Amino acid sequence: MRSGPLVVLLGISGVGKSFLTQRISERRPDLLYLSAGNLLREALKVDPEQLRTSKRNVILANQLMLSEAVRRARSGRWQKTVLLEAHSIIDNDRELIEVPLNTISNLEVAGIVLVEDHASQIKRRRETDTRSRPHRGLRELKDQQQQSSDAATRYAIALNAPIQKVSSGDAATTLDFIHQLEKSFQLEQSHFQSRS
Repeated sequence: MRSGPLVVLLGISGVGKSFLTQRISERRPDLLYLSAGNLLREALKVDPEQLRTSKRNVILANQLMLSEAVRRARSGRWQKTVLLEAHSIIDNDRELIEVPLNTISNLEVAGIVLVEDHASQIKRRRETDTRSRPHRGLRELKDQQQQSSDAATRYAIALNAPIQKVSSGDAATTLDFIHQLEKSFQLEQSHFQSRS
């Protein structure tokens, strides 16, 4: 069965992933937009705060369910390119937990988009957002963002997947990256089908 590529959109909470996704969806309504948090909340039947603030072992166990949740969400729509909002690190109020490589690997990602911004902008968004988020100072946010970037880079290297760093408002660069991934993905699938 022919399937579209899956692009994972990573970045810390408040960096502007949802804003970027909204801007992209205005220009590419044909993409399938998914959120790891929403998929896990639906699968586990828990509220967002309970999901985020769980203990380390629970969060890591929950991450194992993500690939199956994504598969269910893609059912009947496999040909669509997917943009999945997710995290490489999770702040559960007590510690930072890195999402394991096998969680990302099991998604069979075609590429990674890492959203970054100045710590002051992230702090401002968190303070004006209605979502519940832990209070973090500028230094903490800067450190979190660096850890998120380091984890995303490790994923890209381990999976041999291209990675593109963007700001939250940079829909043009993100769309160009997605387009290039789609072209590569189609070429690979055509090559595979011609050999089989």
